[in-house]
Amino acid sequence: MSAKAEKIVRDQLEERVVAGSLRMETDPTKLVALLDDRIDLDLRDLRAGPPRALDYANVIDALLARAELEGVSHQEIEATRVARIAARGSFRGGVVWTPPDPVFHIVHEVPGRVRLQAANLKGDAAACGAAEACLSELPGIRSARANPLTGSLTLVHDGSVASRKAAMRALERFSRAPVEGEVPHPVMAPSSVKPSAQSLAKRVAKIGLEQAVSNITERAIQIAAAALL
Repeated sequence: MSAKAEKIVRDQLEERVVAGSLRMETDPTKLVALLDDRIDLDLRDLRAGPPRALDYANVIDALLARAELEGVSHQEIEATRVARIAARGSFRGGVVWTPPDPVFHIVHEVPGRVRLQAANLKGDAAACGAAEACLSELPGIRSARANPLTGSLTLVHDGSVASRKAAMRALERFSRAPVEGEVPHPVMAPSSVKPSAQSLAKRVAKIGLEQAVSNITERAIQIAAAALL
């Protein structure tokens, strides 16, 4: 007999469930794990069939529930989303980036310590010093030592996911290429003309207003449709 898999469900289904059993999970760690499973399941449903608003709604609801468990509100997410669109645009434009070949390669890693290799460090003491400098000021980084004889870089950090991620991103910026095995991110040159805080605030306000108008319009359509039923 296969093991029974639990599934988190919507909290107003209690009176409608006629088989199996229901229980309340209160452990936040277990709830996050259950929500992760639910998100994976809903994403599979979304990808498997024709586009349905229901599938998108299920994914979004599960993600918002997960965020709230970790102290991130829906309002904060929406405000951040709007600000990101104002500063960098959206994903609707279809722009696709192809990364260059990796420069740094992870040779060995244990919790809190990573050893990497890079051909451009070998025989170049100045490059080694620059690599150390780009890491040494990051929060959570305890030491960064590059060896020009071997082209290796040993990084010691506090063991947190955030510190490791910050170090990998710093190495991407330093080498202008991804670290092998990491999810690559575009490395952008500093903009010659940076938007002022005022102009950025205006963009955010404009996008937020457009979103609010869109939401109001959608709600009006829903009410009108319901009245016709």
